[in-house]
This record gives sequence, C-alpha cells and structure tokens, in this order.
Amino acid sequence: MTVRTASPMAQIDSDRPHATARRAVRATARPDADVQAYDFRRPSRVSRERQRTLTAMYERVVKSLESALVSRLRDTIDLRFQGVEQVTFGEYIHSLSIPCSAYLIDIHKTGHCGVMDFQRELAFYLVDRLFGGSHEPQLMDRALTPIERMALSTVAERALVACVEAWHDQVKLTMSVSGFESIPEIIQGIGREDPVLVANIEATFTGGRGLLSICLPLAALESFFSQSTDRVSRGVGTAEDRAENRRLTESTLRATHVPVAVRLPEFSITLAELLELQDGSVISLRIPPNAPVVLRVGNQQRFTGRFGKANGMKAMRVDEESAEPITAP
Repeated sequence: MTVRTASPMAQIDSDRPHATARRAVRATARPDADVQAYDFRRPSRVSRERQRTLTAMYERVVKSLESALVSRLRDTIDLRFQGVEQVTFGEYIHSLSIPCSAYLIDIHKTGHCGVMDFQRELAFYLVDRLFGGSHEPQLMDRALTPIERMALSTVAERALVACVEAWHDQVKLTMSVSGFESIPEIIQGIGREDPVLVANIEATFTGGRGLLSICLPLAALESFFSQSTDRVSRGVGTAEDRAENRRLTESTLRATHVPVAVRLPEFSITLAELLELQDGSVISLRIPPNAPVVLRVGNQQRFTGRFGKANGMKAMRVDEESAEPITAP
C-alpha cells in the first residue's frame, strides 16, 4: 500500500486561503479609531473629574455674564459654554484673528497674566449696543479705536468678576484688566510653550454670533490641578471643616448678583391710539393705583405686591409668590 504525501508547494497553496481569511478578520476587527496624539512633555491635566468641575464653574460665569449683558444692552443675547481645553499659549495665539480684540489680564501676586479675546463679530456688536445702536452692527476690518476699547472693557471687567467668583472655591484669584492688544504676536507675559487653560463661550445675538475666549495659565491654577480628585476624600473631614466649607459656599451664593425688576400689569391700547402717539403724549394705563405689580428675578416672575414709598423713595411691598402673569383688570 502506497501512501502519498502532499508536496510542500501544495501545502503552501492550501494555507493561503486561511492566511487571507485571518488577515480579513483582523482588518474587520480593527475599525478606524479616533486616535489622539499624546504629548509626553506636556501631558493633559484636564481629567474627566476636573472637566465636570470646570464645566460647572464656567456655566456660572455664562449665566452671570448673560444676565448682566441683557440688562446693560437692552437686547437679546444668548451665551453658551462650549468647553475648556488645554493648549500651549503659542497655539492659542495662532488661533486669534488679525486684528484681534484681546484684553490682557493681570493675575495679582502670581507673576502670571492671562488673555480675554472677543471675536470680531462679537466685539463690534457689543460696541454698537453700548453706544446705543439698535440695528445690525457693521463689521469693519480694522482694530478697535481707543474709545471702542474703553467701552468694551466694561464687558471684559464684568466677565472677569464673574470668573473670579466662579474660581473662588477652588483658587483664590485677584485679576484685573491691564491692557489691550490688537496684534496677537505682540502679546507677552506667557511663554509660547507654556500650557494654558482656554474656556470658550459662544454668543448668539441679532445679526450673527461670536466667540469669547478666556485664557489662563495653568501655573496660576496649580493648586486646583494638584489637589486630589477622589470624591470620598473630599467628602470626609472634621465637623469644623465641613461647617467651614458650607459657610464658604453659602457666602459665595449670597454674594452673587441677580437682576431684579418691578413691572406693572400688562395692558392694551387700540391701534388708533398707538398711531396717534408722538413726543409728549400721555398714555392712560387704565390701571388703578392699588393694582398689583410683579417682581421679576432674572427672567422669572417670582412675587406680586403693591407700590408704595419707603424713606421717601419708590418701594414695593411683597404680598405673595406668583407664577402666573398678572394682567390689568
């Protein structure tokens, strides 16, 4: 009986389909993944835990600044927090437009400085509204004038106050606007390779949208990034420690400024009466002297009451809480 063995070439040929199948399996088992480069010289320090903390902090900044802008501009503007990212200062500088509207931030007693930049569309919109404009602002391919910079600096300072309040529980910062620069490459105070934390806030307004960015060096926030992120360890402590944390939290909340407005009940007039209005016209509100008035906190109606006087000035007596709009009888 003769036994035939397969030739080496035949064995190779029979292995080829299996090898091809194995390669196909490996190819399908490894779909394209979102691969991110890791910088060993400047590793990212914004972990998921700190990301959540930073998001909560800057959401407070957004709400505080939005409320102040709506009250100041007498116009609708919507601010949304887009997120924070760690980049080098050089990368941040290269992302700014030319010319830019960048305010330099002096972080007192640290030797560091930061930058707050208003995108061109947002800068010209705010300048237009601060000077009493009511139409779609005209965008110009130029740097802001000294008068425009001075007007816009009031918004920068208000945003800086909100930022200091938000960071208060994590890092005690004292910051102020120290200058203005319209050419990104001239901005000094931070090394080009130094890591910075950039918070981006998008503003939507009449006629467009723009970005507000707040850049702070990580060196000034070292105590925040070096502290433990263990939830359990942060919750333990003596009774005195917990009482002190509660006191600090309450004092921060109580120091937060909220806009309050008192409004008369809604009333209506005919179209003919509206067309007859001119300078010096007197409108009859058809509202009795003791009609209830509405106290609004932010954009919410909270209380109803009556008009009166206190210490020779207009005042309101709060009668009860109210969640329904008040109309004229």
